[in-house]
Amino acid sequence: CGRDKTGVVLFDILNQDEALDGIRALEEYYPSAVVINFVVDESVEATLHQLLLYFYLIFAITFLLVIFVSASICNRIVSERMPFIGTLRSLGMSNAKTGRILLLENTLYALIGSIPGIILYGLIRVPVLDMFFGVQREGSNFKSEIPPMSALVIAAVIIGSIIIECAIPFKAIMKALNTSIRDIIFDNRDTAYKFSKSGLIIGLVLVAGAVVSAFFSKNLIVAIICLVCSVTSLALLYPWIFKGVTGLLKNIADKKENAKLSLACVEAISRKSTVGSGVLCVTAAAMCVIVFTFVQSATMSVSTNEFTSDVILTCTDKMTVYSFVDKLEGVTDT
Repeated sequence: CGRDKTGVVLFDILNQDEALDGIRALEEYYPSAVVINFVVDESVEATLHQLLLYFYLIFAITFLLVIFVSASICNRIVSERMPFIGTLRSLGMSNAKTGRILLLENTLYALIGSIPGIILYGLIRVPVLDMFFGVQREGSNFKSEIPPMSALVIAAVIIGSIIIECAIPFKAIMKALNTSIRDIIFDNRDTAYKFSKSGLIIGLVLVAGAVVSAFFSKNLIVAIICLVCSVTSLALLYPWIFKGVTGLLKNIADKKENAKLSLACVEAISRKSTVGSGVLCVTAAAMCVIVFTFVQSATMSVSTNEFTSDVILTCTDKMTVYSFVDKLEGVTDT
């Protein structure tokens, strides 16, 4: 390389099939040098593929959490906007314009969430990725190059957030717009929670899918499918589970002649707000448990080497070359 003294020399072997031959030649001619192979082979590609699937798993967890939280909050926002809808309709505004105003509000929520999130990610992206994948070392003049963020991904995040925030409450908005002004003014809208038989059937099917995929969960793709099926089935079946629990408690309260507990059970299962909040709490708690389990398993998979010595010397020469180490002051054992 034209330099008498250098710490690191990088070789670019154009034909990667000859990389191993080049490594053997370097080790033969320079036995005291440490030769590191950076060629991406099948084992490295398999490791990168596993790492990519881990990121997909994290994305699936966070995306599901966003969906369930948005579903609960957006529908509640529409419920709270009923007086606003009634006012606009009574002033003569059409359903189409009123619906666009409600969708605009949800669009603003999507922008308020996505744009600061992208800015925060842009600030921490390079330091975090450099910490995980960087090869920068003290005393060297090279470091890893992190590619810039894709404009397509940024646009997809913002547009996807708007679509999610507008699509989830769309059905509730259409129902609110079709409610008569008289029912809005006198607040006679139905507040009772209606159980969905289709949701029960889909939930049971997803439970079966989660059970089947659990047997093959060592594959991360199947593990992601199992995760999605499990959490979605929990959200769909929770109202029915909650109904069974409150029904059991109500029967016990009736036998004990506890009117307060009996009334509380009836109110808990009959109102949309309580059941919707319960679904949100259960799914969020399930996500936290999954994240905790995932982190624990990932932490346990990382092996650490513990040494009782103070100094570790990596060398290529024979042991006799370093026989003077035993005679150094302060050395007690080697």
